[in-house]
Amino acid sequence: FKLTGFTVVNVVTEGYISPYNMNTGHFAKFIEQDANGEFKGQETASFECREYTAITQGEEGYEGYVPGTAELNLNTDITEWVDFTDGNTANDAFYMYERSFETDNHTFVIVKGKYSGSTTDTYYKVDLIYKGADNATQYYNILRNFNYQITLTSVTGAGKTTPEEAYNMMGAHNNLTNSVETQQLTNISDGNAQLYVSYTS
Repeated sequence: FKLTGFTVVNVVTEGYISPYNMNTGHFAKFIEQDANGEFKGQETASFECREYTAITQGEEGYEGYVPGTAELNLNTDITEWVDFTDGNTANDAFYMYERSFETDNHTFVIVKGKYSGSTTDTYYKVDLIYKGADNATQYYNILRNFNYQITLTSVTGAGKTTPEEAYNMMGAHNNLTNSVETQQLTNISDGNAQLYVSYTS
């Protein structure tokens, strides 16, 4: 299987600069703090980012902060792709605004690739899910400061003929298995310059 690209569908068109948490009435905390409320690693500027589950579960329960004016780009006509022309997928990314999970029109990924020596791309739907503490499948909220890394673990057959067919699948039950993990993100790049963030809370 040769992976040739991906896209993300059902994303919102705008977001807030600050991560206000409606549950607490305060800004969401993305950096670990000590008993005195100081950011861990502040002295050396090597801050410790909190894990995804620490931010989204418990009393804090931050799920993302979306403006009321934001629109949902359903991407039903899929034409924009992150293409892997050089074979190196490590630095290819799709940037998006925060969005809490919604049952209808949730955010997901479509990957494309050539199966078993084929010269034609087929398409696979990938839901952004993980196993919770009770081993139940849960959908990720799309939060700032996180990199959602998808690892394809096996491909057993060709995907759908068109991206629209993959989009319209009821679930991500196709000839592909994968895992999705979150990693803290403190810098971004457009290929020419990089922006670093010392801390995110």
